[in-house]
Amino acid sequence: MDISQFFTATDLFGIVPEIILTVTALSVLTLEMAHIFQPRIILIVAALGLLLAGSVVIQTSGDEQILFGGMLALNQYSTFFDFLYIFIGLMTLIFSQGYLEKRGVSSRGEYPALILFAVIGMMLMTRANDLVIVFLGLELLSLSLYVLVGFLRQDHFSNESGLKYLLLGAFSTGFFLFGAAMTYGATGTTNYNGIVFANHEGC
Repeated sequence: MDISQFFTATDLFGIVPEIILTVTALSVLTLEMAHIFQPRIILIVAALGLLLAGSVVIQTSGDEQILFGGMLALNQYSTFFDFLYIFIGLMTLIFSQGYLEKRGVSSRGEYPALILFAVIGMMLMTRANDLVIVFLGLELLSLSLYVLVGFLRQDHFSNESGLKYLLLGAFSTGFFLFGAAMTYGATGTTNYNGIVFANHEGC
């Protein structure tokens, strides 16, 4: 099967920041499970992944492209927020270490990996040009945040917050999917441009 009919080299180049963050997150989880490095080394690996992804975002800041058949859009708007998300993720990793050490969970490598996955989800939502990508980005972000909210397993308040957020997120996802289904039924597409065109045609 020829995979070039689904995406091109340009499409893959456009999502290099997401690929870098994904590989970094998986590497962090692998190092955690293998107990190869100390927690501080894992934190440095995650931070380097964010810095590398941020540098790629800056280098491609002047490009405006439509990728994956109109599913993703790269422009100055998405570039600004991509860099903002990466910067916030990096600051979160750095400044949360004191709190994690205080609560006795600084040695868990899942934390930086979840931060990375949350950043990827936010970047997908910003770059989305289709409701399907918005949903994928939203779910990736939400699932990461569910776990982060309930990260302190020995804390009853953390467990309660995680459960409540999970229930709220489940209802919110249902409403979003219902709205997306209604939009698709009315316009015949989930693409932003197609929805706008269908609305103009309806007028």
